[in-house]
Amino acid sequence: MVGKCIDLIKRSGLGTETDDVIAVFDADRNAPEEIESAVKTASNYGIKVYVSNPSFEFWLLLHFEDNRANCIQEEIEELLGRHLMTRYKKSEGINKHIDSEDIRTAVVRSRNILPSGDPVKCKAVSPSTCLHLLVEKIMKNNR
Repeated sequence: MVGKCIDLIKRSGLGTETDDVIAVFDADRNAPEEIESAVKTASNYGIKVYVSNPSFEFWLLLHFEDNRANCIQEEIEELLGRHLMTRYKKSEGINKHIDSEDIRTAVVRSRNILPSGDPVKCKAVSPSTCLHLLVEKIMKNNR
């Protein structure tokens, strides 16, 4: 993901002094050393990295429940499906089930699990996510 962001910066002329370039990825598919390397490389290009462990779906689940169980991906998707009252499918309409209060709740839950939001530490704390930092930044910029 970081490599794709670097390519995008080079091709598009984005400037990280004026534009925010971010990479969001799952910890379950990356070794701790890979995440640490990605964060270092990203930092050299002004790219911010946000990680969810084990996956982005854990961040979504925090909108509905304060879950700290170390679940595998299938269990997280099952739990999401229970809240959605339909089988969870990636990128299929979950936004219509989440309102601004749910987002604020997920931010608090995420911050309680991993206050630092350190993407490298996120790999060691399962489950966790540092997406609260990104969402807080977006919410602050939209005020």
